Amino acid sequence: MLNKTKSPALQQCPQKRGVCVRVFTQTPKKPNSALRKVARVRLTNGIEVTSYIPGEGHNLQEHSLVLIRGGRVKDLPGVRYHVIRGRWTPLVCRGASSRARRRTGDDPLKVFKKAIDNTKPSLEVKSRRVGGSNYQVPVEVNQNRRLSLSIRWLTSSARKRGDGKTMCDKLANELIDASNLRGGSVKKREDTHRMAEANKAFAHYRW
Repeated sequence: MLNKTKSPALQQCPQKRGVCVRVFTQTPKKPNSALRKVARVRLTNGIEVTSYIPGEGHNLQEHSLVLIRGGRVKDLPGVRYHVIRGRWTPLVCRGASSRARRRTGDDPLKVFKKAIDNTKPSLEVKSRRVGGSNYQVPVEVNQNRRLSLSIRWLTSSARKRGDGKTMCDKLANELIDASNLRGGSVKKREDTHRMAEANKAFAHYRW
């Protein structure tokens, strides 16, 4: 039996690239709330989706290249995708790879794969409401979400680092640290597992 996905346009991928066809605002379901910024995005597979633009101060416009991920917005019915903020160009990745090679003397692809493997979570907690009470229930993370969370933690931890002048330096340092079981992304994975372990008494509520 096939599992029904909540974001079918991604075709089992954690993220997909696309181009903005139109950027506009949408009225949320919650009354007296600010208008939400959304974009109509044509993905590389030809499918068009409506994606929520989080945060403020975006400069997206028609023909802007974006990366989207799955994730519905509670007060925007029918919106199942988020635009990932920031521009991750091949230049940033190439710069981080060259710095990782120079600092470790190893193949940057091996460093990247090791960093991904060291930051993939196997468990996380999900909120479940049972009998009028909310419980943090530990659940197993599927392979696509493991990769998505790993990349998200690596990039967010790299942004927060203070040991590099450019994003290339920060990303290279975070990848090297993660490949050696150090850094903010590894700590995030450990905290997630610790939370799941602390709530294992509620594991039977996951069904």
